[in-house]
This record gives sequence, structure tokens and C-alpha cells, in this order.
Amino acid sequence: MVITTRAFASALMFQSCNEVDGHQFLEFGERLKLREVIVGSRNDVVKETLRGCLLAGGNSDAEIWKVKPSVRDFKIVRDEKFDAECLTSAQAAGRAT
Repeated sequence: MVITTRAFASALMFQSCNEVDGHQFLEFGERLKLREVIVGSRNDVVKETLRGCLLAGGNSDAEIWKVKPSVRDFKIVRDEKFDAECLTSAQAAGRAT
């Protein structure tokens, strides 16, 4: 049996995971980095709330973006309105204070 470097690394990584109700969880850290959070189109979460959670968890580099169904094709596309709304709400909060 041949074990690749990637398979060996994966096996080592999951030896230190937490098990809850039959599901295995691994803490984000040096060995596992969260790179992006993709929010579904029906989720009304505020981007600043997600950013706060990521910062609290030490994942400040993760990118947050929202997706929606394409109006032209049968695919999921990035919702640019999500970024614009976040910018507008941040600017309004800056003026309110």
C-alpha cells in the first residue's frame, strides 16, 4: 500500500480533531486556514457581523462574499450588490457617529 504525502498529512491532521455527535471538527490554525466564507442568496447576515466573528476567531484574512443564481445562465454568481450594500452601510455608520 502506497501512502502519498498529502494522504499522510491529512491522516495526521484528523488525528487531532474533535468529535461531536459523530461529526469531526478541526480547529482553524496554522495547519488549516479559512480562506473564504460564501453566503447564500437567501441569508440576510450582515457582512460586518461575519467579519467580527472571523476576527474573534483569528481568521482576519478570510474573504467574505455572497452568491446568487445567475439571471442569464444556469449557474451561481457572485452578488456584487452585497459588497456595495456593505460599503454603503459602513459609510452611513461613519456619518452617524
